[in-house]
Amino acid sequence: GTTPPFQWAALDPANEIPYFKGQRALDDEATIFVLPFPFPLYGQFFEQVLVSSNGVLVFGDGENPNGYGDLRSPYEPNGLVAPFWDDLVCASYSQLFAAPLPPESPGVVLQFVSFTLWSEAAEANDYVDSPRLSFEVRLYTDGQIVVNVLEFPASVAGRSSLKVGIETTDGNF
Repeated sequence: GTTPPFQWAALDPANEIPYFKGQRALDDEATIFVLPFPFPLYGQFFEQVLVSSNGVLVFGDGENPNGYGDLRSPYEPNGLVAPFWDDLVCASYSQLFAAPLPPESPGVVLQFVSFTLWSEAAEANDYVDSPRLSFEVRLYTDGQIVVNVLEFPASVAGRSSLKVGIETTDGNF
């Protein structure tokens, strides 16, 4: 296949996930998002996904991941999509949206806006001066997964704890 062109979803504020809205330094938090369709991942279908403040989506019965898990591991969490898995924080200015995609490309978009990396030093001032990350993951009804990155500060490029990828529910692939 070909790489789709970059398209950042313009989402309505009404699509913000309430659990994350206006919180101060939400760290290692997650909430269940009920999908508008059964999403196929490695031959299984999922009705909901655990959306983590650490930039990872967990399908099935997985637990909330902290920022230091591994891909391709038999240890929880498994069955995941990691558009940007690290020790992230949802600061008071951060937003997490979920919205359906247009009917011509049916699916859902989960958009992480202005998240930042956890830092004890930055925690005191609500991460006001911290580099911000903005990315989205699009889950299509046919199982296709597309990740778009809008903000990616150079300072995070060399982080050894950053994971990007997908994993089966048993952690083997």
